[in-house]
Amino acid sequence: MTKRTVVLMFVLPCLPSITLADSQEDAVISEVKKTILESLAKGRETNVADPSAISKYGSYEFWSSGGLLHFNDPRHPVEFENFNVYAKHIEVIPLAEGVAVAMYYTEGTLQPKGHETVATYRTRTTDVYVKEDGTWKRRAAHWSALAGGSGTSQTVD
Repeated sequence: MTKRTVVLMFVLPCLPSITLADSQEDAVISEVKKTILESLAKGRETNVADPSAISKYGSYEFWSSGGLLHFNDPRHPVEFENFNVYAKHIEVIPLAEGVAVAMYYTEGTLQPKGHETVATYRTRTTDVYVKEDGTWKRRAAHWSALAGGSGTSQTVD
């Protein structure tokens, strides 16, 4: 376990509790949902994981294909031969000023460059978003395959 992992385990639960007005909380929920949907739409248009949705500091992520913790650098976006993925049942929880967690299902088909097509990509997704320069950005993520790992690319790169 890295020092950063230990810090996250102890710091995130200790974030100060904030009380947002209902309209502020609704705005955060709406903005984060919009970020997720627009990011996936850009991916479908370009076959590239949308780098504009990732924090300028990068994003630490566990991918549904398994393996170790990845650092997702927005300067080196993940490319696909085919990316046809959609989100559904998005739930957003504002945690603190400028911090929110989103949980949802990601489904569709995709083919990472150099790998076989995944015809039934289905994962549970948890993202941590931070607000940077007025825009919500993904700072951490965990994609967990449904059905015991079936339906994901079985690569770990």
